[in-house]
Amino acid sequence: MTDSSDFLLKEDSSNIISFSIDDLCSSMQDKDFAQVKPAEELLESPSFVFLQ
Repeated sequence: MTDSSDFLLKEDSSNIISFSIDDLCSSMQDKDFAQVKPAEELLESPSFVFLQ
């Protein structure tokens, strides 16, 4: 049985991924992506004009 703050994600019957609320919260820190350059393929696509 898992702790109430643990969650399980099942991809299939042989793989179970377990993570806690603390794991999730620590991975959600603010990130600054302003200096990240999008892939050239995305910049060339009209669907991603908002990236420019």
